[in-house]
Amino acid sequence: MSDAKNTKIITPVGKLAFNKNLFKPNEKGRYTVAVVFDTDKNTLAALEPLKALVEDLKKEKWGDKIPSNLYGPMKIEQREEMLEKYEFMRDKVTLNASNGFEVPVIDLNEQELFDNDIKAGDEVRLSISGYAYDNNSKGVGFNVNAVQFVRKGEAFYARQEAGNMFASAPKIENAETTTKEESGDFNNFGF
Repeated sequence: MSDAKNTKIITPVGKLAFNKNLFKPNEKGRYTVAVVFDTDKNTLAALEPLKALVEDLKKEKWGDKIPSNLYGPMKIEQREEMLEKYEFMRDKVTLNASNGFEVPVIDLNEQELFDNDIKAGDEVRLSISGYAYDNNSKGVGFNVNAVQFVRKGEAFYARQEAGNMFASAPKIENAETTTKEESGDFNNFGF
């Protein structure tokens, strides 16, 4: 067994499931990411080093007395209430990782990306390391060291355009708009 807590692994390519706290920390001050992976034979084989890291971290922390019911960073979602809301997780391996420091997000050319550059459904890979914990709960977690954008993917969910939200609303007669064509008579508060 190697020094598992100092091991860094690059994940196979998966789809970004959530990016809400990838660029700004959550209420606990952590930057988080979730990625879903297909369960085909090749992807599962590529995930084996991550599973081995989890097992090594358990052994480093607890030796031969590994507690049952540990929390883990990877799973196939079984909770029907989650699957009803996030159908894209069905029959996929979901990997969760976080960090207390801002996570670099780059493209294949190692150029920095920002919040609007990447969305849920895009394909990414992660640099991760792991840790075992034994505090209020017990388990193994992954630190996300960096995220690399690989390619655009189909969005898992999208915000509806504001104009489309009012498409079925009754039309208002004699209504005025607040903007005018560039005619020069629009006073933009002195700007």
